[in-house]
Amino acid sequence: MTNTELTKKLENLPNAPGVYLMKNRAGKVIYVGKAVELKKRVGSYFADVPKDPKTTLLVKEIVDIDIIVTDTEVEALLTENTLIKEYRPKFNVNLKDDKNYLSLRIDPTDEFPHFTLVRSTKRDGALYFGPFTDTGAVRQSYKWLSATFGIRRCSDHKFANRSRPCIYYEIGQCSAPCVEYISRDDYHKNLDQAIMFLRGRDEALIGDLTDRMASLSDEMRFEEAAILRDRISSINKMVAVQKVVSADDIDRDIIGLSREGTSLGISVLFVRGGRLMGGRYQLFTNVLDEDPAAVQSFIEQYYHAKEYVPPQILLPVDIPEAGLVGRWLSREAPVKLSVPKRGVLKDLVVMAARNAESSFQAYKRTRESRDESLASLAARLGLAAPPRRMECFDISNISGTNAVGSMAVFIDGEPHTREYRRFRIRGITGIDDYAMMNEVFGRRMKSLSTENRPDLLLIDGGKGHLAIAHAVLKDLGITDIPLFAIAKEKENKSELDRVYPVGRKNPLIIKGNSSALFLLMRLRDEAHRFAVEYHKKLRQKRGVASALDEIPGIGPKRKRALLAHFSRISDIKDADIRELTRVSGITEPIAKAICEYISSRIKK
Repeated sequence: MTNTELTKKLENLPNAPGVYLMKNRAGKVIYVGKAVELKKRVGSYFADVPKDPKTTLLVKEIVDIDIIVTDTEVEALLTENTLIKEYRPKFNVNLKDDKNYLSLRIDPTDEFPHFTLVRSTKRDGALYFGPFTDTGAVRQSYKWLSATFGIRRCSDHKFANRSRPCIYYEIGQCSAPCVEYISRDDYHKNLDQAIMFLRGRDEALIGDLTDRMASLSDEMRFEEAAILRDRISSINKMVAVQKVVSADDIDRDIIGLSREGTSLGISVLFVRGGRLMGGRYQLFTNVLDEDPAAVQSFIEQYYHAKEYVPPQILLPVDIPEAGLVGRWLSREAPVKLSVPKRGVLKDLVVMAARNAESSFQAYKRTRESRDESLASLAARLGLAAPPRRMECFDISNISGTNAVGSMAVFIDGEPHTREYRRFRIRGITGIDDYAMMNEVFGRRMKSLSTENRPDLLLIDGGKGHLAIAHAVLKDLGITDIPLFAIAKEKENKSELDRVYPVGRKNPLIIKGNSSALFLLMRLRDEAHRFAVEYHKKLRQKRGVASALDEIPGIGPKRKRALLAHFSRISDIKDADIRELTRVSGITEPIAKAICEYISSRIKK
């Protein structure tokens, strides 16, 4: 698009709320923004006035602009968030934490609900609590909640097929709804108590339990009263380790930030019922926005998919569009955004800022340690500079069956799991690791681009595997990427890791306690773990598929349906006729045939 065409498009923009998408010469979306008045907002980018560094760089790349007109400002905000997630434009700072922390999920509409640990929240009507940064702590909380309130832990499949209570009932940690040892109403009362605790209403909960315990004692139902006594004791112990930070019982999220140059650390503390229930921290780099705009971007992205937003969010700075963001957050219930100036609430924001600063300093120390390891690795391997992106390849197969390859990726010395890749081996039968490595490594090298080009390649294997990989690079004319192999070798009755470069008979001398060798070992172990995990998954599916092939009446279509519904042959064996008929294409006669065949031929 020429400058004249772009100018004409700008002149014809409507005075309406909406979203604008700015594109570069390649047609790629480089920025997504929202506006109350599209014409005024978009035109401001091209006005002859001083601009901040980010806008200056952005305007230089803009070649075309698309718009989406919306009915309201709030709709524009929602659309903007959706498009940022879809296009991930480089000038939109991504202030959403990419880490998938664990949350507790429960759907109260189920007949006998149970807690599950999930890594993403959805607007599906269920209740979500979290996310929790401490994986160990949330798993302990999951166990404690289930045991304290008698909530089942078994999966829906196992729950539907149980004929006797599980071990958790035997040790007093489950109320055994699977065999109707507790009524639905009583089970949901227990569940409501667990939810009250998660929402920080422990004082009200203990009061209710104490009253109920007294009533049961008066009725001489001492065993039931003892259960509530133990429950109260357990809750009191759990509450004792939680920090009280405010006298009221308002739920709040408190946002604190710490900035150093273009690095911005944001901490969110969760206060529920006046108690600090946890928090999360994330560092974002290359943030060119000023603090107020950055905090607003964070809020918009962080709360975009949240099922529960507390009634109050405390901020460290005023944000540009507080009214609009507040209206959007209040879509389910009123939410107040405020920047406290004094008192207890101001102290909470200061505490969140201290958390952000402390986490940032810890990150810097860790980063310095990683930088030292990468520098040491570069020196040991004779590299021109510390490698930023490292890739390692591994092959996994047993007797040549279900052979797979894997690629693990470290960026700046840390696993970057989104870049990991799995490879199904094509057209190679039997045991031929060299041919398999040739295929997997070749497929990856043919897909190199400037954006995903590694600074170091590592092969899990010996000199033979290294020679295969080197031949691939040579055939493709790739001469600028360092290549090494790492292999375990026996020496004096012990196994040592040895690193081999191309064209050298003997391994490099890297001390066993070296941070450089440890970094390569971590990368190798990740590739091996990823390959073995995929191999097991394929082998499991192959076993189920092979067993299904032998059952009369099961053709390709029904087999695919069963494989989609069940992951293990033991799951099919555990299933009754009713559950089997839930699978598409499985009639009652076919379900009976499956049950008869499985029970007579296949062991769990």
